[in-house]
Amino acid sequence: MEECIEAEGRRWHLEHFCCLECEEPLRGQRYVMRSGRPCCRRCFESLFAEPCQACGDPIGTVTPPRGLGDLWEDGFW
Repeated sequence: MEECIEAEGRRWHLEHFCCLECEEPLRGQRYVMRSGRPCCRRCFESLFAEPCQACGDPIGTVTPPRGLGDLWEDGFW
């Protein structure tokens, strides 16, 4: 059986689970789903995230609170 990644209820070949914009492999990285395809945080924040009206920083992905690491789940990864 081929090695694959299971994400979002689907299976992907390792080489195909990559950012829809920059094509960076996403294995082990956090991502945002966009149009049914994974998007790396960097591309999502620079291309799709809405800016905060007060500070201008992108809204949509967050850094986990210190100490929570991979336990943090907010719907984006």
